Amino acid sequence: MAKTGDVSNIDPSNDLANWMSQLPASCHDLPLNSLAIPGSHDSFSSKLKEGEIAPDCTELIRLAEKLFGKAADKVIMRWSTTQNLDLGEQLEKGIRYFDLRVAYNDSCNDFQFVHGIYGPKIDCCMQEINSFLEKHQKELVILDFNHFYNVNPENHKRLLSMLSDIFGKKMCPFIGAANLTLNVAWEVNLQVVICYHHNLATQQPIFWPGNAVQHLWANTDQLPKLISAFEEEYHKGRPSDCFFNWQGTLTPTVTTVLQHLDGSLKTTLAEKATSAITKWVADKSPCCKGLNIISVDFMQLYDFVHVIVEMNHDIQ
Repeated sequence: MAKTGDVSNIDPSNDLANWMSQLPASCHDLPLNSLAIPGSHDSFSSKLKEGEIAPDCTELIRLAEKLFGKAADKVIMRWSTTQNLDLGEQLEKGIRYFDLRVAYNDSCNDFQFVHGIYGPKIDCCMQEINSFLEKHQKELVILDFNHFYNVNPENHKRLLSMLSDIFGKKMCPFIGAANLTLNVAWEVNLQVVICYHHNLATQQPIFWPGNAVQHLWANTDQLPKLISAFEEEYHKGRPSDCFFNWQGTLTPTVTTVLQHLDGSLKTTLAEKATSAITKWVADKSPCCKGLNIISVDFMQLYDFVHVIVEMNHDIQ
């Protein structure tokens, strides 16, 4: 197998905005959960709003607010931001899996993405995805709505209705990850898989249940532990009947942040994690028991997306 982790062999002019449509024919009838799909972790955090604390805030954020008040806002911002590129840039650069965390903001009576602090409104972001898909009709995205805060049943219904109104006939009904191929999607112009981690979604077949995508999260700020967790799961063989998100991220603790108050998630943890994961995949393969979705912080680093996409061209 080619050393896909060696970025020197990758053509930087690759058209990543259309990478799915340019896959070899041998990939077209493979289940999507057997392909390598680049993803971003906390996908919308490039648009977080400094100082607007959200209901998902962690012990770390609460402590910072208590100790430092408004002076903590910039520290919180640096440690909550996991992406530099906005949604449109991520789509153009090949990201096809989005990790989405939602809160209902009572102060504006609207849904917003969150990661410790409030981010952009959901409807605008979904419209932007839809516009991209209109222009790239053979590209598919997986939208993983996996955390909800301050969202009651009525608001879940509102959000589900909003999503179905925006994406309409592009939405792929739940058929199971092992049954969804590019050719199946292309034949009937399907472009959007929405995994929605709340039981109300199971009443509507156009939404996929939360367990349709499973996750490996090492929950550590130590790089050796992250790599060890990846190695163990890879050799064991992950579940084959769902999408599987290999979350190649390091998670800060209170101690991590206090030791690096002048630092950031990017410089302290994310750069080394994304670099290591991009190298780790070099001798690995996508398949129903192997790699599938690989998500990282700051997805533009180290030619991560190029490396992941190129793996599909090596499938035997």
